Amino acid sequence: LHSTSRRQRQMCIRDSSGCDNFYNAFTKVYESRYVSGVVAGMKIAELDKNGEIPKDGYDEDGNVKVGYVGAYPYAEVKSGYKAFFLGVRSVCPSATMKVIYTNSWASIDLEKEAAESLIADGCVLISQHADTTGASTACEKAGVPIVGYNVSMIATAPTQALTSASIDWGPYYTYAVKSVIDGTKIDTDWCKGYDDGADKITELNDKAIAKGTKEKVKELEEESKKVLDLIFEYGQIDGGHHKMWVIAVSYTHLRAHETDSY
Repeated sequence: LHSTSRRQRQMCIRDSSGCDNFYNAFTKVYESRYVSGVVAGMKIAELDKNGEIPKDGYDEDGNVKVGYVGAYPYAEVKSGYKAFFLGVRSVCPSATMKVIYTNSWASIDLEKEAAESLIADGCVLISQHADTTGASTACEKAGVPIVGYNVSMIATAPTQALTSASIDWGPYYTYAVKSVIDGTKIDTDWCKGYDDGADKITELNDKAIAKGTKEKVKELEEESKKVLDLIFEYGQIDGGHHKMWVIAVSYTHLRAHETDSY
């Protein structure tokens, strides 16, 4: 937002630094990813209990395969998928996860291709940190549950979308506008989470979620001050107790780029 008015210039919101009228603002979105991971874990546990996971949905050690479509190997994406994975494993300890990067924030074709690759590899549930409906489109066609990002994917995957990790910018906009009105300083770096209403998950899809999911989510959200603690109390991924594979996708074909085992 550009303006020659000093009052309006103070409202410029950019992920930048070095200018006294620019401000960094984001949320602790890994908190909502943890909660969405719990939703995913409950679905996986239900599928496992009901004997609905095919043989190729388990790895050689008997762990259930989960897939994740990531945009870039950035800290935001990595912290997000690790929080999601910890949420999954808080319910379903026998889960392993493969992450494929598309190297794009928004490519419906690459995200669909990545999801299809993960599904072909046996992943029984997909999540994403990328901005289109490519993954949810692939999941609906394949009959594989999906946890989306930003917005509800129910319109695209009416029988498979569980929920989406999401951000609510309302608290920040309210805070920033009130600061201008009151003539008070806006924080240069602003970051809030679930407890401040800045993070959330979208509506739960009754057609897809596991039994008891709504009650579990309500329990987590009522104790939102503890959500961050839950993420780290459950266990460090780097501690060797979790298994995750990270792969990158080129723009023209799938290729192994980096593989992390946890």
